[in-house]
Amino acid sequence: MRRVGDPLVTVDSLSYSYPYFGTEEKRQALSCVNLEIQTGERVVIVGPSGSGKSTLIQTFIGLIPHSRSGKMQGRVTVDGVDTSVTTVPLLSKTVGFVFQDPDHQMVTSEVDSELAFGPEQSGLDPEIIEERISRVAGMLKMEHLRGREISDLSWGERQKVAIASVLVMRPKMVVLDEPLSGLDMDSAARLLDHLGTIVKTWNIAVVIVEHRLDLLKDFMDRVVVMDDGRIVYDGPVVDYSAEAMIPHPGETGRVLHAGVACSSEPFLPEVCFSESYLSRTDAPQTHTSELHSHPEGVSPIIEVTDVSYTYPNSEKPVLNGVSAAFNPGEVVFICGPNGSGKSTFIKHLNGILRPDTGCVLVSGVDIGGKTVAENAATVSLVGQHADYQLFEETIERELAFGPRNLGMEEGAIDCSIDEIMELMDMTHLGRKGRPLKLSMGEKQRVAIASHLVMKTPVIVLDEPTLGLDINLKLHLASLIIDLKKRGKTVIVVTHDQEFARLCADRFIRFQEGFLV
Repeated sequence: MRRVGDPLVTVDSLSYSYPYFGTEEKRQALSCVNLEIQTGERVVIVGPSGSGKSTLIQTFIGLIPHSRSGKMQGRVTVDGVDTSVTTVPLLSKTVGFVFQDPDHQMVTSEVDSELAFGPEQSGLDPEIIEERISRVAGMLKMEHLRGREISDLSWGERQKVAIASVLVMRPKMVVLDEPLSGLDMDSAARLLDHLGTIVKTWNIAVVIVEHRLDLLKDFMDRVVVMDDGRIVYDGPVVDYSAEAMIPHPGETGRVLHAGVACSSEPFLPEVCFSESYLSRTDAPQTHTSELHSHPEGVSPIIEVTDVSYTYPNSEKPVLNGVSAAFNPGEVVFICGPNGSGKSTFIKHLNGILRPDTGCVLVSGVDIGGKTVAENAATVSLVGQHADYQLFEETIERELAFGPRNLGMEEGAIDCSIDEIMELMDMTHLGRKGRPLKLSMGEKQRVAIASHLVMKTPVIVLDEPTLGLDINLKLHLASLIIDLKKRGKTVIVVTHDQEFARLCADRFIRFQEGFLV
């Protein structure tokens, strides 16, 4: 029984190991973790990709050990209840959990029914359910979403629905796994502002796992830094300034960077590196003269001419007369608010979507008459969320899938896998590693590697830094610059401003389906 003044969450000597695929060996994810969280406290958990952040928070709601294979030692109690002997549905009444990808927790197709699902399962009266939905929708400023189909919502809108669906349960704690990833700066700031109002009004504890800390410095009370499955820093908020990253020496001997502030200014076409990145010896070096140079007498590898597109059952076009050209050997970043048409646009570049009007030429040929598989030999597209792209049982088979479909020889595939795993800093994961058992950042690296291994002339990346820590972002930026030097065309959709400014030649900005 929890007593007045006791912590809401207590983690006592917690260790957890995932099984390696096809062996008896275990991969240590958490090692002797101790942590307490008080009612009403706002805690941000940070650390490198694969450091154990997501594993730790899954123990708060009982997903570990109940829904994950592996070995757990130690004890986690939430509101006085041992999570290892309590079901996930019972724990969800105390802990509201918001996944990295909101689609992973949607159980209905319409906003109101999604918000009502949890309270209905708890047996609440319809009048109480409606009152709760109305109040949460008002506090999150999402009344305009009520009655809409979830499939018609943007990423940011679905994120709001996911958060609202746990808040209507009136939990004592809300746990959010990278809620700002994939949100533009304005949407992220508004979301945090609304969430702050709710947690203050209801005195809810909030735990956020996040790599983007630029907007969180005024939201959080406390920072917990993890490395190699251990907590290496736990204390008050440090000063996240625009000019410096705050180092915390980890027990593994590495220097951890708890966070870096990003400029709140919109994307600008000129180069504007922050001092925090320029001071890094491993930061990619790009010069202004290179960024503004354009090849003379070279035909674009991709030409998009007057493309418009409207999704089925929608009245408003997502793209409206868009034209753009991409040259060999350049890096182009596409930016703009959530729902402005960025992801829809890049899906036209290899034929996943076909324009209602206009055309797309790749190497001077209209791709309208080709299959997506045929187009993939030239234009490789890495989608926003790795979980939707990984389907093989091992990393080795995942990386070999694309090249085999393109007819590459087995010896060349084998060499290419070794090369790409080295380039993507994945060798420690092993060829026999199981992709869907990896952390979000590790999954993202595997997804990107599975396309780089095909060695296509054009590589398109949709939010490639989701789940990546600062070191991996720097590594990816260096890799993109290397691909450019090899004559590849790299097209990147991102909200990550500092990452964009590390390696972009030019920017394209979308606003409500138009290029601006």
